[in-house]
Amino acid sequence: MKELTPELLAHIDKAVDFKGYRNDPDHYPPPISAEALAKAEAWCERELGFPLPAFYRELLSLSNGFMFRGGEFYRVQEEGKKEILNMKNLFFQNLRFRKRRHEPFRIASHLFVFGDFHFQPLVYDTRQGSFHLMSPLFSLKDTRESFSSFSDLGAFLRGILRTREGDAAMLRYDWLTEELSKRLGWLRSRAPARFDPRTLPFLQAVLSRKPYESWRPPAPASAEALAEADRRCEREYGYPLPPFYRDFLRHLNGLDIGAHVFCPIEDPQAAEDRMKASDSLFERIKSFRSSLLFEWIEERIDGDELFFFGEDADGLASYVCHLPSGTFHELESSYVGPGLGGATSSAPDFDSFVKDLFDDAPIPPSEEGTGKEE
Repeated sequence: MKELTPELLAHIDKAVDFKGYRNDPDHYPPPISAEALAKAEAWCERELGFPLPAFYRELLSLSNGFMFRGGEFYRVQEEGKKEILNMKNLFFQNLRFRKRRHEPFRIASHLFVFGDFHFQPLVYDTRQGSFHLMSPLFSLKDTRESFSSFSDLGAFLRGILRTREGDAAMLRYDWLTEELSKRLGWLRSRAPARFDPRTLPFLQAVLSRKPYESWRPPAPASAEALAEADRRCEREYGYPLPPFYRDFLRHLNGLDIGAHVFCPIEDPQAAEDRMKASDSLFERIKSFRSSLLFEWIEERIDGDELFFFGEDADGLASYVCHLPSGTFHELESSYVGPGLGGATSSAPDFDSFVKDLFDDAPIPPSEEGTGKEE
């Protein structure tokens, strides 16, 4: 029995036409090939332990992962076609949440991730047949903690796919950002974010993939430099270096592999230091705090609650820790939404954030088995 009824197919058509995606293969790709569909079915059985859900097989046969207002359905890589980014890849996104190191952020084994709505994962419960909008910042074990839930495919598609301006049935972005801000408040009692030493082998694997060509080779920060950074952070912002970043700097005083930069501190003890002063942590924090992005964020949350520690190589995205909740976020410079609700990537801990950021790096063999349910 088909899950996409004529009524639901008509609703999808209206949503696609509303956004003008009908003739745009980047936004509304052709149906998946028979070979790629067979690969997806075999992969689900092998890697996830359950068949490719019937509703998603039908959606892929309609379009291999199409975009809609506020979100998209994930795609399957096809032989000979343009490579799909990991952020759009069905296989990668399902493994991403299964490799979370810490409970309860590792997704339950019976849940299937198939898309996102404003960067929050869309999840199907293979046991209950229900659909959920969840968050990577909170428990992925229990769908009762979802932002929103739908009992069946029809309710889900009518709730998520907008077909006209002013569509009252659609999940709203402003509601989602309000809800996320409220839930971040629940996490204020969490212990400060820490650096897990088990993250170091992954970072070393990232560095080993190509010769290190940065202006600064990776080396630990000296005790003297860390002490001075603590004093300066306390003096200028009212708190010492956050524990997660102090511990990271003890292993690597900054990280620059071209695409992503974690800012170093100035270290007179370094054997060779070609760092420009403008690239140091505190100078980059000043730049971040004087940006329009920071001004927009402060309209919703206290800017002093954010610790900036890095950015992409083009300066188009900033990496921050929300200190009260101990969560991590990537904020694009073009972002104009309220607070942290529009972060392009969010993670509950530093280990998860790093692995999301360097999403094309393989997990070291020492971490085999990480992410399996106990």
